[in-house]
Amino acid sequence: SDVSFALYSVEAPGFPLRKLTRVAEEFRQRFLHVPGVKKVDIVGEQQERIFVEFSYPRLTTLGISPADIFSALSRQNAVTPAGSVDTDGAQVFVRLDGAYTDIDKIRDTPIVAGKQSFKLSDIADVTRGYEDPATFVIRHNGESALLLSVVMKEGWNGLDLGDALRAESDKISSSLPLGVSLKKVTDQAVNISSAVNEFMIKFAMAVGVVMLVSLLSLGWRVGIVVVAAIPLTLGAVFVIMMITDRVFDRITLGALIISLGLLVDDAIIAIESMVVKMEEGMDRIQAAAYAWSHTAAPMLAGTLVTVIGFLPVGFARSTAGEYAGNIFWIVGFSLIASWIVAVVFTPYLGVKLLPEIKAVKGGHEGIYSTPRYQRFRHFVAWCVRKKYTVAGIVVGAFLMAGGGMAVVKKQFFPNSDRPELLVEIQLPSGTSIETTSAAAKKIEHWLSQQPESKIVTSYIGAGAPRFFFSYNPELPDPSFAKIVVLTPNAKARDHLKWRLRQAAADGLVPEARIRATQLVFGPYSPFPVAFRVMGPDPAKVRE
Repeated sequence: SDVSFALYSVEAPGFPLRKLTRVAEEFRQRFLHVPGVKKVDIVGEQQERIFVEFSYPRLTTLGISPADIFSALSRQNAVTPAGSVDTDGAQVFVRLDGAYTDIDKIRDTPIVAGKQSFKLSDIADVTRGYEDPATFVIRHNGESALLLSVVMKEGWNGLDLGDALRAESDKISSSLPLGVSLKKVTDQAVNISSAVNEFMIKFAMAVGVVMLVSLLSLGWRVGIVVVAAIPLTLGAVFVIMMITDRVFDRITLGALIISLGLLVDDAIIAIESMVVKMEEGMDRIQAAAYAWSHTAAPMLAGTLVTVIGFLPVGFARSTAGEYAGNIFWIVGFSLIASWIVAVVFTPYLGVKLLPEIKAVKGGHEGIYSTPRYQRFRHFVAWCVRKKYTVAGIVVGAFLMAGGGMAVVKKQFFPNSDRPELLVEIQLPSGTSIETTSAAAKKIEHWLSQQPESKIVTSYIGAGAPRFFFSYNPELPDPSFAKIVVLTPNAKARDHLKWRLRQAAADGLVPEARIRATQLVFGPYSPFPVAFRVMGPDPAKVRE
């Protein structure tokens, strides 16, 4: 389903709900004209109702029964078939429409009692109102509110939409009617900006480390050839992402960070082969040809093996695959592009940029006759001679690593670093929404007194709108409420979460079950562990 890019609360303390709904509709129309907006929903709007209230003693005095009123309203508000007209084309059906169109017609409905006739308004009060009791209630910082849920068009730039929505909301706020306020509840543009900035920091660090290691170990001119593979590869990946309609999000950015450490592997192999062959006496053209002919196929095989390791994530037919599938595709695009760069562009850059490398005396033997190579060669020879000992050491290390996994925390999807705290309030099944609302108010009051709480939004009777991709809104239930608390950062969120859990354990709202949780990266799961108890006797199962 659609994910809300931004949520705005429309509040007007003391305003009739009908007028507040009209104001929200005006704001909705203005947001619909913002470039990049797919649709705007009004959340929390209550259905209007017409109430007919009468007194039983008065009806008895007039000789009218409630059934007479129900029958008269039913007859007048009917749509009755009245035949059809046959034409050369389609058959046209005719219906007599007596449905009510306004409240005055309801008041004028004739009620016949014996030989007397009354208008409905003579014997009952006909008023306009809203469903009672309400089925869904929203409060923003303790005030009743309606929400505007803004959904972004597919393929649109979230940062551009965030700027456009901010400009439009500022215009709306400058011309608000007296007593009406428009406040931002959530904004994905803030999270997108944070994720992109985090990626850029890690990207810069990764590039810096790769450049430093390459320049120190290979020399500055050889190192530049290796480092040049990074922007070339990323440029190719960005073009492929644009062609395949993939966007920058947390998954694709994370996949790019994973790939950064692998992008220069093939380039290092290619350029190192060139340097070695030039030290053996080949000219740079021959060395480049050797690097292509002798390393392209092995490097491709290694690249494909690495990509295949991510294959299950990319083709998983599950919510996990839907959420994290781009890890496979982005890593695959990156590694294959890095192989192409390594076998095509790196040898070319080596021909153009590598310095004049003098041939080492003795050729191939001379290159590998240094003390360091000799020590390494003796070590490899010892491993070959003691193959069973080495194999035993490897198996033992593998078993130790497997045993060590028992103490490592296992979590396929990590907790989100978003600052929202989610509070679930569950009362016994069958509880009225008024009782649930009263319980939620107690928690709202407690939260409003905490320094970490910036915005407290309550949803009574159902879950919150889908403001996060992996969040699955709870179904309507009058005994359920959800509170979303915006805190300054993840650290403040965790402090507030533990304090709320302690307050709930101390009896903050003893009649309700309270859970304080947070968003997670990955498919939404209300509980980490769930048990299903089944049996033929419902009473026994409940026990």
